[in-house]
Amino acid sequence: MPKLVFTQPEFANQSCELRDGAFTVGRSRRNLIIIDEESVSGEHAQLLVYGREVIVCDRGARNGIFVNGARVQAQSGVNHGQCIRFGNVEVRLDLGPIEQEDSSDITAIHEFRRFQKDAGGSPEGAPLFPVTFAPRKL
Repeated sequence: MPKLVFTQPEFANQSCELRDGAFTVGRSRRNLIIIDEESVSGEHAQLLVYGREVIVCDRGARNGIFVNGARVQAQSGVNHGQCIRFGNVEVRLDLGPIEQEDSSDITAIHEFRRFQKDAGGSPEGAPLFPVTFAPRKL
């Protein structure tokens, strides 16, 4: 299962598993993944997850979104081990061990649209959201 792992010392030992679906990221309490750090916009990004496919979408973030140092203009796929930076906060995408994959034409965007049409609940066994991450004083 995909996981966001915070890489900075002030966020040490903080991570978040991501099941299939859409996850809003930002400082506002309206997001599913809340990053309580002033360089993160209220509505910073959206993550679309389907299996091992993860796409990050910019939601007009003031300080931008970067994948491995390259600024994301609209959206970008993210691969295992790549870093995503929301403002000044950096996370690494860990896709975990490769499980048996189905060959399919379904993509994260396709799955997100299907998810939006459905009732909208979280998948069974999904981590509880919203979840908040804040820097710790060192």
